[in-house]
Amino acid sequence: ERGPAAAQAIVAQVQRLDPCNEEATRLALKIDHQTGDRGSLHRHYELLSKRLREDYDAAPSRETQELFQRLSGNTTAATSPLARPPDPPPRVEPASAGPPGDAPGRGLARRALVASLAALAAVALLIFGWWSLRPQSANPDQPPLIAVLPFEQQPAGDAFLAEGLWEDTRLALSQTQTLRVLGRATTLEMAKAGRSPKAYRDRLGVDYVLEGVVRRQGDRVRVTTSLTRTRDGIGIWHSAFAGRLGDPLALQAAVAKGIEGRLRGQLARGGGKVPEQIATTPEVYELYSKSRSLLRTRSPRAAQEAIQLLERALQLDRNFAPAWSMLGSANHFGRFSPGASPEWRARARADVHRALELAPRLAEAHAVLALIDGLGSPVAVRSLERAVALDPGNSDAWNWLGIARAQQGDTDGATQAYQKSIEIDPFLAPALSNLAGALLDRQDHQGFERLLRRISRADGGATLVTALRAHRWFREGDYSRAMKPLLKLASRSGELDSFVVWKIEEGLLRLGLVDQARALSGRPEQFVAELRGERLRGEFEGGRIPSPREYWVTVEIATVSSRAMLNLGRGRMLVDSYRQGFESRQDFLTTLNTYGEPVIVIPGLAIALQSSGQALEAEALLKAIENDAEARVERHPGDADAVWQLARIRAAQGRENDAIDLLSRALDHGWLPDGRFYPLDIADDPPVRGLRGDPRFERLRRRALAHIARERAELGPVRI
Repeated sequence: ERGPAAAQAIVAQVQRLDPCNEEATRLALKIDHQTGDRGSLHRHYELLSKRLREDYDAAPSRETQELFQRLSGNTTAATSPLARPPDPPPRVEPASAGPPGDAPGRGLARRALVASLAALAAVALLIFGWWSLRPQSANPDQPPLIAVLPFEQQPAGDAFLAEGLWEDTRLALSQTQTLRVLGRATTLEMAKAGRSPKAYRDRLGVDYVLEGVVRRQGDRVRVTTSLTRTRDGIGIWHSAFAGRLGDPLALQAAVAKGIEGRLRGQLARGGGKVPEQIATTPEVYELYSKSRSLLRTRSPRAAQEAIQLLERALQLDRNFAPAWSMLGSANHFGRFSPGASPEWRARARADVHRALELAPRLAEAHAVLALIDGLGSPVAVRSLERAVALDPGNSDAWNWLGIARAQQGDTDGATQAYQKSIEIDPFLAPALSNLAGALLDRQDHQGFERLLRRISRADGGATLVTALRAHRWFREGDYSRAMKPLLKLASRSGELDSFVVWKIEEGLLRLGLVDQARALSGRPEQFVAELRGERLRGEFEGGRIPSPREYWVTVEIATVSSRAMLNLGRGRMLVDSYRQGFESRQDFLTTLNTYGEPVIVIPGLAIALQSSGQALEAEALLKAIENDAEARVERHPGDADAVWQLARIRAAQGRENDAIDLLSRALDHGWLPDGRFYPLDIADDPPVRGLRGDPRFERLRRRALAHIARERAELGPVRI
């Protein structure tokens, strides 16, 4: 009646109470399939398999295995270590007629007795096996039991305040589904006797003891709390809350809710590593689930809708850590240049840190923190490695880890991370595209074909295979071969996958069909004029003017607009934007390395600086990106994009012969301008514009234009 999100919230509660409940997991798999959440589908199956193996040395039932195979398209699930098929039944020998001389009735009786004894033995073995493999916690089928000791007032005299905070804290904790609170009278009696934490466990089965001290100075109040594990007496958490006494009841409620929120994530079953382990109301979880579905589209418009849903969820439950984490993610995908504004980063980081305060082991919060800090930052790899260690089933985190490793120059590690991502979610288009690009960069065409065969074997993979094959043909300059099957997909009724739309738009721009590209993507009218350099781009879609920092980290704006500025003789505007947006050259380089594309945008800025009489600054910026560009070409000599980017740097440095040699090498490896970051007529690209008139350059220029014209003729007219 209320939809799959509400159903999933109920199933999650069942799984928290009984993690090995296969019927609940099968329901979760069906809901994941219905909502298209392939990553969650794989994660639910892997969590069940792991729990069954650890607790009972067993595998999921054949029914669960077959359901997972059917919904995921994973034909190897039944033979994986996590889901091995049950052992075959023992071979039964034909019954004999009994010893010679036995009467038929006596033989039947003997066999009946043997069967009965065997059955009793089997029952005994089952009972023994269950007893030896049962969970060993004090209360295996219930949430942890916590004793909230009466709060101590310092200095004495305001006992009402400590008592009120104690009562409100007990009430807040008792209302959460992840904890049980020891009764008031029993707690008071135990506290009067000054029992040790171990005594609480031995006598009452208490798992944790919470203590608090209330200190007041004037109208300022500070409450410090600590949590002790009764099993070994170790203090596992402590925190402090401060406020003013203006409204004692409001202060009490705020402190109590703060304690409840932090303990909810700390003591969640499974460690609170994934959102499903952290309890909240069905209404809040439904809002969270809707937001997660919206963010999978990576659309700024959908992200804005997700932000509104998450803000509603947090109004209902300020202590639901996953909603804080996803709010940071929604802001990231809802902005055109999320890394450009220090103020925005501070707000977004505060939201994610709030999530980590509530649930320190929440994997998605560690992953989102890497997004906010920028996947090109040195800390991103550490955050993402922490995320995938906590939740190995998070396909997005594995994909982002691949990007972060690639930006640090670890190409092998990046490839491994992409592969892990698609093992979890075989149809995750960004990871597939990244892996395909990494394989093609290494000229591993066999690996690329294996990837396509793997996708083809799964139901629904044909569209992705078409888009990924186009990825290869674009790189090799065979545009007509890439575009024909893509345009065939576009001609069918129904909504196209966003990944396919991006690929079709890429092909149209490579062929110079800018009007058709705009018709396909629905971009604003100024899109065509901007790409042709007929006007400057001064605003984001929606009319907002970007700040200088936003301008430089939004690579499409920085490349298209700066090219137009230089070609229209307004290079000084470009220099002013650079000077106004950054405190220093190092600030500029750090920001672009973290959030932007320095190797693409700096050569154009260098030309503007040179034309403004600032040649030393231009030289320093080009030197800063030169080493990385050279290292990439050395690692992957067949990477035509890398060779072209180094050619642009050499041209901007005035090293014409090196630039022409590199340009020739790039074209030999199949490189052609993409029509977006680089104009189809490479003579219009400011860094190489100085090569005009050189016969060698002109031959290469005509060669590229002739190739594009030939591909356009082979494709024929295109209507969108």
